[in-house]
Amino acid sequence: MLMEWGTKMADRLGVDCFVEGSQTGVPLYLQHGFEIIENRLVKPFKKEEDKSREWKDTEDTMVETLSMMKRPSKGIFD
Repeated sequence: MLMEWGTKMADRLGVDCFVEGSQTGVPLYLQHGFEIIENRLVKPFKKEEDKSREWKDTEDTMVETLSMMKRPSKGIFD
């Protein structure tokens, strides 16, 4: 799998990995040794001229949590 290739390459190079994932992706990253280091609430962005009436009416309720995650080299946390 691509995730395993990436983490193995990072381990070989001795570097940490950082990803930003939605709540849908977080479980995958956790399975591969990543740890959540910060959560942020974000709103989707759309150019003003591209916004529909429905978008404008519900824009303030459209918030998603993004998790910043880290996997240290070789998966060893200090």
